[in-house]
Amino acid sequence: MRGGGTLSALMTSAILVVAACRPSIGEPTPSASSIAGDLVPSHEVSVSISLPEGSSTLAAAIAVAAGSESLGGSQISVSTFTPFAGEDQFQSGHREDQIDLYLATAGAVLSAQESGETADDLVQIAGYQTRDFRSLISYTSSKLSSITRGPILVQGRPGDELGLLAVLASQEMANPGSTPDTKDLTFLYSSDPSAPFDITPLVDGTATTAWVTDFDGLARAYEAYRAKNGIQYGLNGVKRILTTSAESSIAGAGLWAHKIDLENQDLLISTAAFLIALGDGAASCRDSALDCAGVVEGNGLSDRFGDSLIWSINEVNRTMWPASNGLFFVNTSAIDVAISAATASGWTVSVESTDLVDLQAYQLAIDHLPAALDLTGAAWSPIEVILPLD
Repeated sequence: MRGGGTLSALMTSAILVVAACRPSIGEPTPSASSIAGDLVPSHEVSVSISLPEGSSTLAAAIAVAAGSESLGGSQISVSTFTPFAGEDQFQSGHREDQIDLYLATAGAVLSAQESGETADDLVQIAGYQTRDFRSLISYTSSKLSSITRGPILVQGRPGDELGLLAVLASQEMANPGSTPDTKDLTFLYSSDPSAPFDITPLVDGTATTAWVTDFDGLARAYEAYRAKNGIQYGLNGVKRILTTSAESSIAGAGLWAHKIDLENQDLLISTAAFLIALGDGAASCRDSALDCAGVVEGNGLSDRFGDSLIWSINEVNRTMWPASNGLFFVNTSAIDVAISAATASGWTVSVESTDLVDLQAYQLAIDHLPAALDLTGAAWSPIEVILPLD
């Protein structure tokens, strides 16, 4: 069946232009002069990114990119927004002075297309998370059979459960009869997509299990308090039933756009320039999770703070680095896996991976990528940071 901090205006309002903020995260690379001059639209353009959750730490690199001097003098500003409950998750105004981008998984896009929303012409223009680290968790059972006993709480948009369906399909192929029929599973989504992920349905028993991101939802499950005694569940109180791995064929969130918007040269140029700034922001967060957390916390862009925020950014970095093919590489094989998992679960999928990809902005960005900007992060390794718990 388909089914610790104060949030800032970024996460509670529909649109917030953050380009006016110039975070002090060190000298940005590339510099303004290395981009502006080649990738400059003929008029002012806003690149607006839809986030899957109000305060997801996936927005950290976007926050840094928005304040980057690499867009200085380019007539390009950056804003973010989160749809409210009941709104079309992928609706665009198709304006001459703004391009809407969507940070989303292939599963979320396929789900929206099946539902008949305005996602039919969505194409992935760039990769972002090279892997999708998620876990199926419960407070009561570590057995796979427990997921058939009630709704599964899903972190993110409808369709983000597709990674779980792919894991189950892979396990069933290796050991026939070992997994439940995915067509019988029921999924529960957040009632307010503009708010941070709420683990409450798992805590109060509304959901029996939850499919969560390791960098955010898993931490919130650890941090939740037991109703009986007010003590946090902690690391030992959360049971992980299934997890994805570094070898998983499913990629995480990528950047998507409406294909019709890419026909506008000013919007295309602005998108390519933004990708370079985003690469700069992501590299900054990769090279110093501490400084990146300082930018996010200093601008009030997350409901997580202190060591909890640093921990989450460090875990986000695990989903992005190392990026052997480059951070923005679009993995069509991962989209093929998503389509196969969707089809096997009874979704109506009438597209192929080639229909869901447009590399114009990616190629334009790569052609203008400063030599000093490292988008592979081959030497990256996670820092040692412990999630603070009571």
